[in-house]
Amino acid sequence: MSTLLNKRFISGFLFITFGLLLAGCQSAVGTASDSPASQRAGSQQAAEEPTPPPVVEQPVEKEPVAEPEVTTQEYIDGDVLDENGRLMGRMVNGEFIPNPDYQAFNPLDQTIIYFDFDQSSIKPEFRDVLAAHAANLAANPGLSLRLEGHADERGSREYNIGLGERRAQAVKRALMLNGVSAASLKTVSFGEEKPMVQGTGEASWSQNRRVELVYR
Repeated sequence: MSTLLNKRFISGFLFITFGLLLAGCQSAVGTASDSPASQRAGSQQAAEEPTPPPVVEQPVEKEPVAEPEVTTQEYIDGDVLDENGRLMGRMVNGEFIPNPDYQAFNPLDQTIIYFDFDQSSIKPEFRDVLAAHAANLAANPGLSLRLEGHADERGSREYNIGLGERRAQAVKRALMLNGVSAASLKTVSFGEEKPMVQGTGEASWSQNRRVELVYR
């Protein structure tokens, strides 16, 4: 019995001793790996690893913007007329040659006021003309105007006499609004009796619907 106990004690002691030795070896290995020499070796290995090249962003190509096309103005040779159809000059090889006989428009040269069909209202393009005649009368107190109303051939004779009178009265009112005294103005209507242009059609009728300014 004593011999058996001794054997068990010896076996247990040997087992414990072997375990302690094994634990000591593992501790020594861990300590060696944590030593400065080991750390230097790790750093050297990390330093020897190649550094990846920096990433360079490629520029994004933009579509070219089309430049506006520049065109040179071309001048056509020929007559150059003003708004009243009068010859101002001529273009020759791109060069303007003035007409020596041309004179700028004088509103006092316009002594006929035209009207639309069956209308007696003053058109906007004649307001400046009437204003110029009003200023002329104011600057020359001895002058007076006879306003002669006309109509085209359409309508009865009596109707056109009345239409010509309404047109003459419209011109008179426009002049008076520009400062002309009524004593300087006289109206008369000829209706369709004195056409400016003979013939049937709008080309003739448009010239006959008028009021003529006659200085006295």
